[in-house]
Amino acid sequence: MYKNNNIFASDLALARKWYGDKRNISGVPLILHVQDAAKSLQRNYKDIAEINSEHFRTLYLAALGHDLFEDTAVKKSEVEKYWGKEVVNLITLLTNMKGDADFTEYIKVLSKSKEEVRLVKLVDIISNLNNSLNTFKDLDKSWVASFWIPLLDQYNEKLLPVPWKKYNNLANSLTLEIKSKIVLLKEKMSSVNV
Repeated sequence: MYKNNNIFASDLALARKWYGDKRNISGVPLILHVQDAAKSLQRNYKDIAEINSEHFRTLYLAALGHDLFEDTAVKKSEVEKYWGKEVVNLITLLTNMKGDADFTEYIKVLSKSKEEVRLVKLVDIISNLNNSLNTFKDLDKSWVASFWIPLLDQYNEKLLPVPWKKYNNLANSLTLEIKSKIVLLKEKMSSVNV
């Protein structure tokens, strides 16, 4: 297991460089979102022995880089130079080529993807939920009602129930966290008139 809390300092510096000043829809810097996703993987990984240290590094880097090809101009060849082909492949599989316009096909592809891709997607969803809950007062509530909640419902119906073989314990832990945070977000939305 990876015990070092300061893991991958040079990788984090690269991610900061690649994401630059890019921000998500709520104004949070993307680097904070991807760090939160990677930390969620690390936090849940600590107590579960389903992943060896080297494989964890690959998953951690994929979590750190999961928005690179959607939201930055960084070249795959540059990411591969530093993080390797397997990480680039995972990031590519996590990239929604149609953007926010259409998630139906993306979720269908994700639900059939290998477990490593789905695992990183789970921590991405957790990070987005964390962001939504932490910045709720500043969020566009009509966006939450018309886009985010329906997307979470699709994830809940079509992605979360997909069975796991390799990472069952870790995936179950992450799935429970997602489901509880969806409930919290819906509770917050229930007191808002949209």
